Amino acid sequence: AEAGHHGEGFREEFKVVLAKLPPEVAELAVWATIHDAEKKRQDFGAVGDAYIEVCDAMDVELCRYQLGTEFVGKTTVQVASFLKGADGSWRFHAVGAGSNAGLGEIIRAYLG
Repeated sequence: AEAGHHGEGFREEFKVVLAKLPPEVAELAVWATIHDAEKKRQDFGAVGDAYIEVCDAMDVELCRYQLGTEFVGKTTVQVASFLKGADGSWRFHAVGAGSNAGLGEIIRAYLG
């Protein structure tokens, strides 16, 4: 991960190499949440012109979501998922689904 100030804003980047994930991993879900959103009484409508984008290894944009306009009233966004097929290849699925679930609820849902 890389974080820092670029121009007037703040930028954080994460690079994931799918081939380096353990072989038993079949899905990599990408979520964005607001830490302690309920306690802070915050939602993505308060983040102004912030956005999340997912790019491939060649820096080609796969999806982009404007947090402050597309997810007003939401505290959690499932951005995307990478799904591994039976042959071991990965495919990308843009999701863009906002909710008010907490991080704990999301984790419990994945653990089944």
